[in-house]
Amino acid sequence: MVRYPDTLVITYQEDGTFTDGDYTAGSEVEKTIEGRKEANGKGSLIATEDGAQIAYDYVFYTELQEFEAPFNSAANLNDGEWTGKVKRQANSQTKTRIWLSRT
Repeated sequence: MVRYPDTLVITYQEDGTFTDGDYTAGSEVEKTIEGRKEANGKGSLIATEDGAQIAYDYVFYTELQEFEAPFNSAANLNDGEWTGKVKRQANSQTKTRIWLSRT
């Protein structure tokens, strides 16, 4: 049995900066994470930062991550097996959970 059989690639844009009134876009960040996906078979909902309740497709469990993926970051599971967006990320003391949805 493999503890973390799945691979998640998260892609997002870092914050840009203003210099003398001109905006410079941030660089693109790509994070590759080993973990385990679990389908949302019950139709459970999660609350987003603004309090909205949304359905999700998968929860991705992994070791504790030092970064926080922004809402709606691009998500790619297992080399294109599933693609969608990050809807929420929660770090606990020992692990990270990332909720994923196609919409």
